[in-house]
Order: sequence, then C-alpha cells, then structure tokens
Amino acid sequence: MQLLVTGDGTVLAAAADMPALQPQGGVYHLPGMDYPAALVGVATVSGDPPACQPGQFLLAEGQLVPNPAFDASPPPAPRRVADRARLDPADFFSLFTEAEEEAICEAALADAQVLRWYSRANRASWIDLDDPQTEAGLTVAAAIIPLAPERLAAIRRGELKR
Repeated sequence: MQLLVTGDGTVLAAAADMPALQPQGGVYHLPGMDYPAALVGVATVSGDPPACQPGQFLLAEGQLVPNPAFDASPPPAPRRVADRARLDPADFFSLFTEAEEEAICEAALADAQVLRWYSRANRASWIDLDDPQTEAGLTVAAAIIPLAPERLAAIRRGELKR
C-alpha cells in the first residue's frame, strides 16, 4: 500500500490500488486535492489501507497508527457571502443599504470609536463575519444606525443588500 505523508508522518492519503505516485510539475495530484511535492512524500507499507481522511492516521515506525489529534466531527458550516468566507471591504460594506452606510459615515465623523472601526474595516485585506472584532463593530453599528434585530441578523448571515 502506498501512503502520501507529510514530513511529520501525517497520512494524507492511503490506497492499495493507487497508481504509482509520481509528482507532475512538482505536485501530487489526487482526487479532490493537490499536494506540493516539496511538502509531502510517498511511503509504502504492507497491508490493506483503511478508509481514511487526511490526518486521521500517522506513519510511525512503518506502521499506520491513529492520530490522537484527529477530530472526526464534521467542521462547522461556514457562513458565506458570495461564496466566500472572507470578504474584502467593498463586499463587506455592500451588506449595508446605502442609507445604513451613510449613517455609519456620519457617525464616524462624530465618534472616534466608530471612525476607528470604519477606518480599520476599509483598510483590511479581508473581513471575517465570525471574527470577534467584526462582531464588536457590528454591535456598534447596530447601536448608531439603529438596526432592527432582524436586519442585524441578516448582515451577520452575509445577506447582500445592494
């Protein structure tokens, strides 16, 4: 059985019927995922491979052993806006109506805390709606606009308004 493993022994893929693993253009191409050859290697062990997810097993002394750090629970579903978990500032501010954004701008002219939040958001490379700093900023925005609870919930879900 061939294994695709990282430098620390984490098994990324295992299969008895996997074709001979050879990188193409410096990349191992597997169904659903590509792995840079500089970061992984191929090992061969005897036995039938278990069905496994990347990271579920480690290669230790030539044997597959369960990875104690592996979390088998499914990851939480990310909130998406325009099919992205991270928004650029333009997409983030498009969550607000024009009137809401104007109210934020007016408040920024009068309040240093609002100005700091607005300025940081505009300079950010990306904005994550689940980030505590974003949540704090949305709480401030909801207080100054004011936003109805259902409107604030729609913004937190990433529902575009423009």
